[in-house]
Amino acid sequence: MTGKLPGPLGWARSPLPANISYVAGVATGLALLGALGFASIWQANLFGNDFSAIWAGPHALSLGIDPYDPAHWQETVRSFGVQPSGTVVYTYPGWMPLAIFPLGKLSLVTGAYLFLTVTMIFCGVAVWALVHEFVPPGIVRYFLFGFVLFGSEPGIVGFYSGQYTFFLVGAMSLLAVFLHRRRGGWAGLMASAFLVKPHLFVIAAPALVRTALRRGIPRFVWVGLAVTALAAVASTLAYAHWWGDYLAVGGYQAGNPKSTVLATALADAYGPLGTIVAVVVLIVAVGLGLRFDPRTDAYVAVWLALSPAAALYEFAYDQLLPLVPLVIATGLISRVQPLRARLFAEFGALVIIVGDTFLHGTAGQERGTLSFNAFPQVLVVALVIAFLWPYRKADPPPAV
Repeated sequence: MTGKLPGPLGWARSPLPANISYVAGVATGLALLGALGFASIWQANLFGNDFSAIWAGPHALSLGIDPYDPAHWQETVRSFGVQPSGTVVYTYPGWMPLAIFPLGKLSLVTGAYLFLTVTMIFCGVAVWALVHEFVPPGIVRYFLFGFVLFGSEPGIVGFYSGQYTFFLVGAMSLLAVFLHRRRGGWAGLMASAFLVKPHLFVIAAPALVRTALRRGIPRFVWVGLAVTALAAVASTLAYAHWWGDYLAVGGYQAGNPKSTVLATALADAYGPLGTIVAVVVLIVAVGLGLRFDPRTDAYVAVWLALSPAAALYEFAYDQLLPLVPLVIATGLISRVQPLRARLFAEFGALVIIVGDTFLHGTAGQERGTLSFNAFPQVLVVALVIAFLWPYRKADPPPAV
């Protein structure tokens, strides 16, 4: 008995073929990046992509320049020769220039290569840990989960824009793993990554505090609060005025036509009525999410899916985040319904891979907007809630 025979419904008994399949999926996504020229686009646009704007904050700080001075920030950015700033101050919260200060001491080119390489490796390993933790070995699912990282539109946009995409997906993945293992301290540390883009996790943060307390792991809360307090105090000491100046950033970004949230998409399609419909849909989704028992992994999956979708604003590269709840949900469903889990995983992954690209190239191109990219993300939220609804009171028992 070798233990390497295919399992029922396409699940493999041995993790080795599935792990190889995951690596193959990642490699295929990376190959696609190269074949379609996105690696060259990233390299040619180092001084004009989002990372150049990210780097500008800590670089300014390293030169003794205040990145939250509205009177001079635009001029500072122009002097660096990087992506023009659409906001009067640095685009990210006041603790970020301090957190990534070492990058600002490097040249932009060196920092860009280091940042992208480290975050991509971190993401690939963290998502593998998540898949390995929750999902029984399966050739197709593991391949698709690996491919989504760098072969889907959100992954590709995250790559060539030099965004925080891969770091956030990796941190969310390890957060789910540590919560599942009841490692509160490490989970709290991973949750502190939410501070990079707090607007994406406004409703996930209290939901996760609730699940940690109900699971009896208060260390999650203490670590998260400690990191948040440290960030707030350090940034206030560095430039106390940043809080007020930064408030304008959220308002500007919420009105950005490139925002890919449901409210923007429905407003583009139906006008003010669309915004009202979006708010109603999200309220209903939050109500459904509250029906899940916070002690369950199903609860974690639902709120990690729902929070970015309910954000005030987000962009195409942020829509890789639904991969994390998709993986968790696949693992939970597979415990009792392997066929349904197989179909759920494959369809959900294809929604992320194909959905954004299809809408971008059809309706989005016709109307000149990226906002319709919100629909695949909302579909993933609906799938996660619907397929996990039978397990809202208790997670299915692990398969024997």
